[in-house]
Amino acid sequence: MRAARCYVLFFAGLHMNRCMQFRDYAPWAMMRRHYNAISLRDCATGMETHEMQDQMMCTRGAIA
Repeated sequence: MRAARCYVLFFAGLHMNRCMQFRDYAPWAMMRRHYNAISLRDCATGMETHEMQDQMMCTRGAIA
């Protein structure tokens, strides 16, 4: 991507509490590689349990 002069990455459609943590393609990993990583909140969710689904507690906790 550097050859194409791409320095800003947008992340959408991810599970915030799964895909975003401890993955080599996660925004944190891309920031360590000197890219500007932007996560779009409205395009992400957390893996909710049945009890937490109404309040979206996993999503809110992962995004906060």
